[in-house]
Amino acid sequence: MGDAGANLRARGPLDASVRLTERAKDLVRRIGRDYDRLFILLDDTGCCGPGNVFLQKERPGEPYVTVGTAEGLEIRIHPSFHGDRRGEEFVIDAHVAAMDDSFSLETRYGYRFILHLDRRAVRREREREPSPRA
Repeated sequence: MGDAGANLRARGPLDASVRLTERAKDLVRRIGRDYDRLFILLDDTGCCGPGNVFLQKERPGEPYVTVGTAEGLEIRIHPSFHGDRRGEEFVIDAHVAAMDDSFSLETRYGYRFILHLDRRAVRREREREPSPRA
């Protein structure tokens, strides 16, 4: 399952980056031993968070689009998740979850993937932008 792509630098529809923490990479490798192929799906919450992460064994079809790969996994996002994500860095981490009602595969292993937004990356990107002149 592993590849050299520890970080995903996706440009295009997402126009942001996605990174897996070491804990998330370890979990992906562990789960990958039990499945031929896995996919990470990023979707919005429909409400008030940066989004949800789902690990699936089936490749999600349209309207989801591929934005890249990380740790051998194809990462696909829903169009509603695109928005203006310029310069943002999404971090996928894994946390112990004794019980979870998600259909995401990692819950079978006692974990849940969590999506964080690294606002520092947003600030760094925006600091590099030229200032508008009056």
